[in-house]
Amino acid sequence: MQKLLYRMTGLALVLVLGFTSYAAQSTEGIQEEIDEQQEKIDQTEQEIQETADKKKKLEEAKAGMESYLADLNKKYASLSEQIEDLNNQIAEKEKEIEQAQADLEEAKQIASGYTVIPVAKEMFSDIRTPIEVLKNIARRSNGYYL
Repeated sequence: MQKLLYRMTGLALVLVLGFTSYAAQSTEGIQEEIDEQQEKIDQTEQEIQETADKKKKLEEAKAGMESYLADLNKKYASLSEQIEDLNNQIAEKEKEIEQAQADLEEAKQIASGYTVIPVAKEMFSDIRTPIEVLKNIARRSNGYYL
């Protein structure tokens, strides 16, 4: 009986020691898996932060581009107005040229029988002074009257 008791005690020790050895090995494996999962979590959190930083930079760039586009639209509107004004001025000058050409043709017809033809032009005095006009005519012709 004592042998039986020793055998059972020995068997119990083997079971206890084997279980603790198995538990220790099992705990190490679980700890490694926990460490791996924690590393993946840390890496994912870092990627989330990097993505958030990139998103913030892109939103700032978008705001800058929208501001730049608004400025360009304002400049475009201003240039469009200037172009319209210039086109109106061109149209006015073309009308003046047509009138001047018609006047020149009329003067040529009248001048066919004469050596001197009086020519008159009305000018606004707030643009040029009479003396300035006289000097300009003098540079171009010898026959003039004011």
